[in-house]
Amino acid sequence: MIKKLVFLLIILILNLFYSAQSMADNAANKAGCIQAAIQGIKLEIERNKRWTASAEERQDLSAVEKYKNELSNLENDLAKYSNLKVEDYQLPERFKVTAWVEGQCTANAILYMDDMSQSGPWYHVAGVTGGEYNAIEPGTKYSIGLYLVYPREYFGMKSYYVYINSAERDPVSPGKVAGK
Repeated sequence: MIKKLVFLLIILILNLFYSAQSMADNAANKAGCIQAAIQGIKLEIERNKRWTASAEERQDLSAVEKYKNELSNLENDLAKYSNLKVEDYQLPERFKVTAWVEGQCTANAILYMDDMSQSGPWYHVAGVTGGEYNAIEPGTKYSIGLYLVYPREYFGMKSYYVYINSAERDPVSPGKVAGK
């Protein structure tokens, strides 16, 4: 009887430990996603400003108005995400993909995949766990865990800013991508 109680107590303690660890991982992923979304929005704002300036140079008033409206929406989203508390953030679905970067992995680097078409989906890196962008080597395939944290507008093509929360060299093809 005492052995059963001790066993049950150990199971309960282990469950509490793993539950606490899972909550901490969940909070870290939420915080990382929020920061990546903020980074993605800032990248969108900069891109939008360039498009607005180009439209102004061409004196394309309808495009200027469109871009300024989009800029206003982006600035509202930036304020929303900047004030968002981790506990209030709804963690998006996590995806696992095999991907690589062609150049140095930085904010806005594109993740490439074998089956990727010219129309996407395009995944732009906006954050990596611990800020360790350099852990992802150019031209090397990785099994990557990622979250889609903010949509990226690009002429109607599927495109997202992503937060990478795990990256392990792909065991199926651990070498360099052909031609890289």
